[in-house]
Amino acid sequence: MTQIKRSSLPAEGPEGDPKEFVKEDPPSARMLRGSSIESSHRRLNDLTIDILVPFTRRALCGLSKATNPTSCTATDGRLRMMQNHINLAIQEGNVAFSNSGISGRLRLAYSYLVDDYDESQLAYSDILWNMGYRTDGKLDDMQEIREKYKADVVVMLVDNSSSCGLTFSGFPVSRSWAFSAVNWACAIGYYTFVHEVMHFLGAQHDRSTKLCPGTMCCEGQCSNFGWIDPKNRFRSIMSYDCPTENEYGCPRVQYFSQTTKYYELLSSDGLTSRYIRIGDRYNNNARVIRQNFATVAAYY
Repeated sequence: MTQIKRSSLPAEGPEGDPKEFVKEDPPSARMLRGSSIESSHRRLNDLTIDILVPFTRRALCGLSKATNPTSCTATDGRLRMMQNHINLAIQEGNVAFSNSGISGRLRLAYSYLVDDYDESQLAYSDILWNMGYRTDGKLDDMQEIREKYKADVVVMLVDNSSSCGLTFSGFPVSRSWAFSAVNWACAIGYYTFVHEVMHFLGAQHDRSTKLCPGTMCCEGQCSNFGWIDPKNRFRSIMSYDCPTENEYGCPRVQYFSQTTKYYELLSSDGLTSRYIRIGDRYNNNARVIRQNFATVAAYY
């Protein structure tokens, strides 16, 4: 078991909310990709999003607490540790769907070690561009591997302390832009892995982060926002931290904002509980997730 203090994690996202990472259509033909490699891989059902998960050597070394962060040996033990990490990230997402009344599921298509790539000094936007371009000389085989394993989306685990992750997003994102980079330390427990995947489907952050207070409609969105508990006790997966002076902030819980399911809030002694709403008609990420799940699940 590895325990990480939440306050020691990187920032939840890059400064601001850059518009360039909302990509519904590719701006250049060289970014387009066809399905050129056949595979016997088949989806279990139309509501399964298959995920390709590359991981860098820095992420592998960081997860296994190796002395050298760039040249640790990819032993069977370290690779099993990373595989368990990835499996748990996907399982956490599926539990969140179940908790939130969402029938779709995530599934691992394939995972592999990315060698000869040092992301530590790059901006997350640069990492995404390297993932997205086929012919820039960096990560150029990623698209072919994606096509081989028929992965609907790609999430690369990296070791970069500047952020927890960044994603090309849309309503939903187009197949050509379904790439995300996630800090391995934030991927599980903090739910950043599934947080970034849901940006592919169009799920937005909380209203405070999006500068859209109350019940306003902003940028065409009237209900698609994460939930922050009014008493700052917890927040949904898509929300940034609560506005509280508590140095620990408030925890993300394994739910998406919605109107039909309630979060079970335990008392401080753990002996009693009560059910608290985790969304309303103006804060309902689950609605857009349900609307777009099948679209993204059908990319391959």
